[in-house]
Amino acid sequence: MKRLASVLAIILIFLLSCSAYAQNNTLPYLRSIVLSDSGLYAAVGDAGLIITSEDGVVWNKAVSASSENINGVVWAMGKFIAAGNKGTLITSANGRDWTKADISAKEIDLNSVASSGNEIVAAGDSGTVLVSKDGVLWAQRRMATKEKIYRVRWINDRYFAVGEPMLILTSKDGITWDEVKAEPSSAVLLTDIVWDGKKYVAVGEQSNMWISEDGRKWIRNEAVLNKEEIDNTQNIYSITWTGSKFVAVGDQGKVLSSADGSDWKREDSATNKDLKDIVYSDGKYVVTGEKGVILTSGDGVKWNNHYSISAQSNNITLKQGQKKSLEIMLNYPYGESEDVTAETSFEVLDGFDVLTVEKNGEMNAIGVGKALVKATYDTKSIEISVSVEKDADLQSPADDPNQGRDNGQSESGMSLSNILLLAGSGIIVAALILGAILLIKKKKV
Repeated sequence: MKRLASVLAIILIFLLSCSAYAQNNTLPYLRSIVLSDSGLYAAVGDAGLIITSEDGVVWNKAVSASSENINGVVWAMGKFIAAGNKGTLITSANGRDWTKADISAKEIDLNSVASSGNEIVAAGDSGTVLVSKDGVLWAQRRMATKEKIYRVRWINDRYFAVGEPMLILTSKDGITWDEVKAEPSSAVLLTDIVWDGKKYVAVGEQSNMWISEDGRKWIRNEAVLNKEEIDNTQNIYSITWTGSKFVAVGDQGKVLSSADGSDWKREDSATNKDLKDIVYSDGKYVVTGEKGVILTSGDGVKWNNHYSISAQSNNITLKQGQKKSLEIMLNYPYGESEDVTAETSFEVLDGFDVLTVEKNGEMNAIGVGKALVKATYDTKSIEISVSVEKDADLQSPADDPNQGRDNGQSESGMSLSNILLLAGSGIIVAALILGAILLIKKKKV
């Protein structure tokens, strides 16, 4: 009996896991991007996601050596090195084949990685710093803080590590670190730092910007907080210097530019999603961020968003009285798609007496004729033509409660994909139960 209870408990855990997966199937963040010496981009993100591109437009998904969130990536010593949650450190020479390093700090989330060319430094939560000469063997070093380090950079002639609370640390070798700025009373996280040849600019949460000529004495840029066009409640996550101007990115598609690091203006971007990292080289910007967004620009002003959306069809035919749900897919530039119907807004542009559309995308054919529906996700929109024909055998909804329901939609509004997922889970559970019963009977015999 105890054996049966144990088996049933395992089955219950399996079923709950399937349910959790179905409910938490969310779109991934792309958290960091880097460009190799050979001109290959590599971007990393949630659940071990790694993608590569030769032009920032067409991307290919790589086979990752980890399923953990990967938060930072750098090109150093002829290879990509990426760092992530639970002590994840992985390397690749070509961006396609990745190898995982074995380290002792397995429970610490690593947020960033940088290199001087002589060593590689990975940094993360609780002031954790790991140093390696080859990306394979790593040694943990004592840090000057126990606070979170969000990003580490090799700039000019030293490492800079930024984090909370308004924390800036420097090191010549990644081993000995000095704290040059911290405000213990603040909860603001500094997220990135850059140098233009004359001064350093650090950015962070709530549009914080700090400027320093020597990397030790820092002055807050108050002017940027007073500009109406710059929402100072939004965070800035990354900044780059092009040789002629600074460009910074952050929350809700925020793109800022400045020639001197002091006077900033907001640029239009092609998304409302959070932008997490930016890289610039040879006249091209590439930005990655929330829900797999990838932007490119040649000037930092006009931006292209490289994902697209689509419906199950651009031309749909219904019978009068029929209901049918639109399904909107987000198509990534690396060949995968995700259902974003729940995050899409719908609008009838023409044919108001022919069709209505609910917030969840369910169309209701109330008349006969043609209608045009607009679907919008983020800044992407598509138009769907709908033709409604008269149904000679039309029953009223009161006579037939199932009339007009699409084959792919249950009466409760559950999509066909979810029905199949639950059905598949049920079959697996039934098979496990049957196997357990047969095993117990065999043991008794």
